[in-house]
Amino acid sequence: VSRPVPLFQIVADAAIAVNADSGLRAYRELRQRYFGKDAFDFTESALNIAAFRTATGPAKVADALAILAFNETMFPNSSGMYVFRGNILLRKLDTAAATAAFRRAVQLDSTNAEARGRLQSMGARS
Repeated sequence: VSRPVPLFQIVADAAIAVNADSGLRAYRELRQRYFGKDAFDFTESALNIAAFRTATGPAKVADALAILAFNETMFPNSSGMYVFRGNILLRKLDTAAATAAFRRAVQLDSTNAEARGRLQSMGARS
């Protein structure tokens, strides 16, 4: 690749600079060009990390959640993605939605210790 940077950084930089659509456009272009060529990590974690890094402040939470929504279409059974969603929602101080996200993570993977720990620290049941 011409720019040896992790995929999550490219997506996050574009989403922070402009918006989620810009970040996802970069992701799609790179995926179309490099998928299967060991140039970038196209697993679910790349977009999870990009979303978390995009949520730099209240104005960027919606962009971060849009990135996760796209990731959910690609990895619909990802427990980890819901943990990232819950953590981003906590940045927004939306504890009800965060609790729902952590509960969904536990539904998808009953051994997800981070989701269970977050629920416990919030005083919620899994």
